[in-house]
Amino acid sequence: MNELLTILERECTNKEFSLKELLIKSDYKKSKLYEWLNELIKANKVVKIAENVYKLKEHKEISVPKEIMTLSERLKKIITRKFKFTALSILLPFAHHTLYSINYLIYVEKGSGEDFKEAISKLDPKLTVLLDPKKEDVLLMINEADRNRILIIRENAYFYGKEYGIAYPETAFVDLYFEVSRDKIPFMKTDIKEILKELILKNLINYSRLMRYAHERKLTAEIKNIFLELSKEIKLPEGGLNVLQKVS
Repeated sequence: MNELLTILERECTNKEFSLKELLIKSDYKKSKLYEWLNELIKANKVVKIAENVYKLKEHKEISVPKEIMTLSERLKKIITRKFKFTALSILLPFAHHTLYSINYLIYVEKGSGEDFKEAISKLDPKLTVLLDPKKEDVLLMINEADRNRILIIRENAYFYGKEYGIAYPETAFVDLYFEVSRDKIPFMKTDIKEILKELILKNLINYSRLMRYAHERKLTAEIKNIFLELSKEIKLPEGGLNVLQKVS
């Protein structure tokens, strides 16, 4: 693995590379290169941005809010049902405008919303927990009850794109876009594109995973349009462009 990392740091810094290119640059077998690449991904040295397209990982990662990480760890010990912290629970560090209120989001297995609400309220009594609220309900809590830390629970049947109860950046983005575009939470719509822009510039996106999840949420065309808008401002990775060109 370290031998491959040396080659990548010498030949592929600040640019994308494919498995095919590595076969040309090295004398290793395809199976061994694939094994090492997976090990480097797990070690946070390499990021996969599309099918068979990779890039060295920059030393910039999302700092998930500590209270979310702690809550996720504690929930795993007391509840066996599926859950995924997503949207601003993950992407809060990328919100460009100062937020008076923080709207965390967790998707939970269907039929388990009340159980999660009760458990979370006990684990963090200072956190306001709302089960499937409308935007008006959230605004009421913010404006009249003066609650500025709110965790929204929504029941869901699909939990793709998570690890240990924490959504990957790209799936968290799709969930945030859904919540904002469907007017489910109070949030500045103009920040959506800026968040995606920063995720792209910091190489935090697996484009194949993002577009697969966008398809599952029936958002393919909308998400693709945001990428097309951004392509006028920044250069999208070649691997990402290839994925987008295949999307109808």
